[in-house]
Amino acid sequence: MDAAHLVLADVDLSECLFTGTVHLDQLRLEGTCSFDTVPSRTHWRRRRPMRFTQRRTLAEEHHWRARRPGAVRGWNPAVLGAGHVGPAQLSPVYRALRKTFEDGKNEPGAADFYYGEMEMRRHDRTGTPRAERGLLYGYWILSGYGLRASRALGWLAAAMLVTIVLLMGFGLPENSPKQEATGTVPPGGGEVTFEIGKADPRNPTGNRFTGKRFEKALNVTLNSVVFRSSGQDLTTAGTYIEMASRVAEPVLLGLAVLAVRNRVKR
Repeated sequence: MDAAHLVLADVDLSECLFTGTVHLDQLRLEGTCSFDTVPSRTHWRRRRPMRFTQRRTLAEEHHWRARRPGAVRGWNPAVLGAGHVGPAQLSPVYRALRKTFEDGKNEPGAADFYYGEMEMRRHDRTGTPRAERGLLYGYWILSGYGLRASRALGWLAAAMLVTIVLLMGFGLPENSPKQEATGTVPPGGGEVTFEIGKADPRNPTGNRFTGKRFEKALNVTLNSVVFRSSGQDLTTAGTYIEMASRVAEPVLLGLAVLAVRNRVKR
């Protein structure tokens, strides 16, 4: 079928097969055109809970996922004669439909099809190199391809908690190093020159998890989120912990902001 200049209005597309359509990116969708969705209930696979974030999907993705080994309930299998396609064929279909929504100035609606496109690329073992699939897997885990703000914020909260615990346990010195002034008085009197030094931070030995240490660790962590240095005296381990948090936590915050923007922009 050639979809150039085709306009669909208020059509149920939950069972429509789009693979093989020519000029699919020129399709116009008006009114309420409904697509299928992912399984809504929590499922268990190998004693692990699985829940899919809600998004619009194509019937072909349902067919492909339903025939995979260990598929959960809720994915609709293909009827006889519907044919079978895989991620390599579905990725350009999702891309074309995403462009259709973007051309209609419906960016939030296009987000679901961008998610589907990324999912197909991540599962495509023939057209997507292994390194790229690894990057896509990390992008999916951390923020749902930049579309799931709650996932990025959850990872950010976890990273901040880990940073606070590590700083309280290893990063904050036992006591704040004090400055010391040393100098030599000439035998005959005269001008005295002082050298002001600072003792190296000492690793904690006593109770490390106190309210005061928690406050200091929280201050360091909050400054790291906005890529700032707290100026707090830290041990050698604490310095590396702060450096790692100043790289990881702003990235997670940026992914959360990106996800919110992708969902509300017009």
